[in-house]
Amino acid sequence: MNLEVRDILQRLPFRVSVTDYCNVRCFFCSNEGMVDEKRGTKHMDRIDFNYLAEVLVRNGLTNLSMTGGDPTLHPEIEQLVEDTEKLRVPVRFFHTNGIALTPPLIKLLSGFSKVAVSIHSGNYETWNKVTRGSREQYHQLHLNLDNLGNAQFGEKVEIKHVPMKGINFSREALESTLELCSKYGFRFKFLNLEPMNEAQSRLVVPILDLRKVLVDLGCVEEKADQNFRGQAAYLPITRYRYKNSKGVAIEIGCGDHKVCKACYDSNEIFVTPDLTIKPCHVSTYSIPLTSIIKERDEKKILEAVVNSRRFLMLKKPGEGVATWRVNG
Repeated sequence: MNLEVRDILQRLPFRVSVTDYCNVRCFFCSNEGMVDEKRGTKHMDRIDFNYLAEVLVRNGLTNLSMTGGDPTLHPEIEQLVEDTEKLRVPVRFFHTNGIALTPPLIKLLSGFSKVAVSIHSGNYETWNKVTRGSREQYHQLHLNLDNLGNAQFGEKVEIKHVPMKGINFSREALESTLELCSKYGFRFKFLNLEPMNEAQSRLVVPILDLRKVLVDLGCVEEKADQNFRGQAAYLPITRYRYKNSKGVAIEIGCGDHKVCKACYDSNEIFVTPDLTIKPCHVSTYSIPLTSIIKERDEKKILEAVVNSRRFLMLKKPGEGVATWRVNG
């Protein structure tokens, strides 16, 4: 990939964390690589969000992804979702834990290309162990999954499950996620754990072990292009069909030499709630956008996007990193 801004924006998604508030406390959450002290402190300004998104769309952006924290907790989330409709971005994703979805928000999300819901388990006790959420929250999550299914979202919904040894990697745990997806025609995504520390490394499920269990459960591997945004090393994907649903098993692979080499050419353009581009989650390097957005300086915004890719290309900051410890 060259470092022309239009090429970057046409190829890569703009992933924006509109808030760092969340209503559960998943023990393995990386907080998008931000320090814990920044959790629950910032909602992105709606006016600034719109200006930044408008600049990027005007210069070639085709894919916008809203995340958090949990974006449902932004006080103006319905307005933000409506704003993205006006931008006419061809591809729009929404990432959530599903607990605080409401009927009006679900209706607004019907225009999105994908609604990714992280559940990690179809059993309350296991879900509670992962998220530390309440039984009431678990019940509401499943009501909302029913609402998405009844609203005929089908393959627009992607159910995310991070298998971990001794927690949610049993045949029963994986099968419950597969059956939920098959019931409504949702897509499934199983992806490997990115450990926060050495202790969590023991929970990592090797991708070959995961793939074996999925096949044993009846998943049929599909012979399709395994590349991800033109790369075979970054996020290598195995595609499956299970009964009435399709999905993938993904190995994120952070730290591997080939993955880091491909990252600048494949990874999303990530912006934090305080309007900072953070190219690599395991690095403290960031590019502040607040002042140039306030100044409405389109040229400097585009330069920041290019510089964020150049940093990944030249520095490869995550190479050799086995856990989510922060590097300078």
